[in-house]
Amino acid sequence: MQLPVFARRLYGSEPGEIGWLMAFAGAGGIIGNARDRPSPEGQPLRLAVGRAPERDRPPAYRTVPVPLLALGIMVFVGIAEAMRMTLGQSLSRELTADRYRARAKSLHTMTFGLMPVTALPIGRSIDDWGAQPTLIFVA
Repeated sequence: MQLPVFARRLYGSEPGEIGWLMAFAGAGGIIGNARDRPSPEGQPLRLAVGRAPERDRPPAYRTVPVPLLALGIMVFVGIAEAMRMTLGQSLSRELTADRYRARAKSLHTMTFGLMPVTALPIGRSIDDWGAQPTLIFVA
């Protein structure tokens, strides 16, 4: 939800350029999911590796002044997101007791439904303090 505002305010991007950023992230997601199922021993490590760019990307691509460099970073963000989301959901389903599986899934789904609630305060903060400080803070 933050990428269009970020791209427009930092790079002065047009909608087509924002589409390219999203496309490169999507290509990374395809690359991240185009692999064999990892062994159970390697799953927690892959989850941690997939989580690292989520944690470290605010200073990386939100402060990059060069749009072409941001495209390259978006590929790696897409790979990491695909690894984290796919593996995280799989592990949460495998490790949850059968009687609690529906509850766990409903909580997971609710997090996606509540994400738009943050759009209004983030938008207001971007108008008041600027895109870069706001997006670094909220990530």
